[in-house]
Amino acid sequence: MESLKPTSDIVFKMFLLRRQELLRHMVEAVLGRSSPLRELTVLNPSIPKECPGDKEIVLDIRVRLDDGSEVDLEMQTT
Repeated sequence: MESLKPTSDIVFKMFLLRRQELLRHMVEAVLGRSSPLRELTVLNPSIPKECPGDKEIVLDIRVRLDDGSEVDLEMQTT
């Protein structure tokens, strides 16, 4: 049986969204936070284009932190 690869965008996204504690720990580690996040809100990952020539962006995971800042997470394999 073939296993799912964690470097696949959909597996990365589903794993972290279904296990919010892992998402929280990952964001804290990447940001080098010394204190735990009080709140982490998953936002709509779509960023609509603002001008006709712009490209619409769909992120893997987009979250708002307790201080109001936003973090965009993307799986990159290269």
